[in-house]
Amino acid sequence: MKMFAFYVVAGAALLAQEQHSPAVRPAFEVVSIKLCQGRGADRSASPGRLYLECRSLSDLIKLAYDTFASGMIDPSNLGDPVIPLEGQPAWVDSDRYTIDAKAVGRATQAMMRGPMMQAALEERFHLRIHRATRTVPVFALTVPPGGSKLRPTPEGSCAVVVDSDMVARESNRDGKPLCGLVLTSSTADGGMIFDVHGMRLDAFCRYIRGLARPVINGTGLTGLFDIHLELHRGEPVEDGSPTPPPTMADIVNRQLGLRLEPASGPRDYLVIDHIERLSDN
Repeated sequence: MKMFAFYVVAGAALLAQEQHSPAVRPAFEVVSIKLCQGRGADRSASPGRLYLECRSLSDLIKLAYDTFASGMIDPSNLGDPVIPLEGQPAWVDSDRYTIDAKAVGRATQAMMRGPMMQAALEERFHLRIHRATRTVPVFALTVPPGGSKLRPTPEGSCAVVVDSDMVARESNRDGKPLCGLVLTSSTADGGMIFDVHGMRLDAFCRYIRGLARPVINGTGLTGLFDIHLELHRGEPVEDGSPTPPPTMADIVNRQLGLRLEPASGPRDYLVIDHIERLSDN
């Protein structure tokens, strides 16, 4: 399945964090940032404590200034960070760091991974950064003249995430699926099934990866949709070798009745103005 890939956010507990945005950016009470070797696994999320193991500094910057920049959960931006980073020296992509931090009170994971990590990165790495938007080549998700096969989400049929217990159950107490929570499973041929209830197409476009260009929503359609995609590997032919897997354009057209068309559109960038290697802790 080299022609396409879907990514879901690691650690579904991030979906469950309360949403609030204070007037003043908070900071950690205690924070340790240490260079590490290899890769690691994040510990379970808990209020007031953040532990991220062996993450590249570029990934930490993208989390802090894009995915969780507001300190709130943005349902349209829950996939792995895809915003491009510019102006960084090579070590920003290669060096890996472990962050172990404690906040005062029960700060949410979204707040700690966003504004509070911004403060830590700016203090320890003397980071200065800004956001820029440019017009670039994209693929526009569009509706052909005959219409789409999209299924609008019936009003009230999915529940907005409000606590971690809901994420653990993958539904609310009434059994409704959670709006925007992506669930994946494997097909018999090693492919993947992508299921989500109540997702906006702007958010869906962020999950389409493996293409030469980013994807933007050019459908003009608003509201929530239930999306089910089956991503199969190529079918075997007579000599036993598989046929090439379908392209993402084929899958989107055949299963959703939509098109991916070359176009020009806006793309956000994070631009590093200044950064220094960690000197002490």
